[in-house]
Amino acid sequence: LILPDQMNGLSRLEENLTAQRLSDLLHGLRERPNVMVKMPKFSVVTCRGLRLALQDLGVRELFTPKADLSGIFKAASPALADIIHGAFLEVNEEGAEIPPPSTDEAVLGCGPGVGDITHFVVNHPFMFVVRPRQSNVFYLMGSVRRP
Repeated sequence: LILPDQMNGLSRLEENLTAQRLSDLLHGLRERPNVMVKMPKFSVVTCRGLRLALQDLGVRELFTPKADLSGIFKAASPALADIIHGAFLEVNEEGAEIPPPSTDEAVLGCGPGVGDITHFVVNHPFMFVVRPRQSNVFYLMGSVRRP
């Protein structure tokens, strides 16, 4: 989770965030024991056509009748109109170490439950990144504007 310092700071964060700044930010993170995260439940559903992005990267012939897709299709090789990528993310209290609250917020606990607890309250628009712990490969990245 990337929570801007200011309540209305998400747009500015997104405008100024480069791949290098995000990488530096993620590399600078350190694990903290006993963190209590209080945040709204949310879900994200997205479907995007990838044709234009792939064409911008130089993958053009794939979307023409010249494309050789014989390794995929046994019959006639069709021309692709687009490639659709879909993603779904749901964040709720499931898997939390404490009983789920009866509100529209999820409370997630981390750590063994001893010592001082750090409270992280997500109470305004924020960004999220889903990635493996030891990798810079992002599975999903987005923002929640109305938590």
